[in-house]
Amino acid sequence: MLDYPRHFGLLLAAAAGLVIAGRVAAVLAPADLVGAGGITTEFAVCGALHALALAMSLKDRPSLGRQTAFVAVAAASSLSTAALSLALLRRIAWPGALLPILMAAAALGAWVYTATIRGVLKRSAGPRSAALIASACAAAVAAAYPLVRHFPRAFGLALAMAWWLAFSGALWARDAPRTPPGK
Repeated sequence: MLDYPRHFGLLLAAAAGLVIAGRVAAVLAPADLVGAGGITTEFAVCGALHALALAMSLKDRPSLGRQTAFVAVAAASSLSTAALSLALLRRIAWPGALLPILMAAAALGAWVYTATIRGVLKRSAGPRSAALIASACAAAVAAAYPLVRHFPRAFGLALAMAWWLAFSGALWARDAPRTPPGK
């Protein structure tokens, strides 16, 4: 399905670009990064970048129109998931709600993204694969959570990078050739 060395290379380049852009933005307009609009926009950009890296790494690429639609849907679903998470956080007064909401959002985002891969790119991804990928993404966000608690400025980027690695790593594990033990 994917040329994984290319895919992970593109993700690394995108991550480096986001780190540089984040530093420049923090110097030029630090207040814009803190509000809800900054977070949802950041997640939309991260969703679009992962989708672009995935589309550019397909071994047999669909039409440019399908690839463009895929990137647009991924950006919109990332933005929607972030907005939904923020709305839930505003309504729930429990201080410990952040981690469960982030994990649920990561899993939901993975389910929607897997469905988008299946629907727009016409690539197979069954319910078992989707469940494995969603679980990996939720676990990765939970693992990144202590980092974002200590470094709040890294909130969006750290969660997105953890999610990217979990999603792509689970895809790779699903697509990896199976070698019988002892061979």
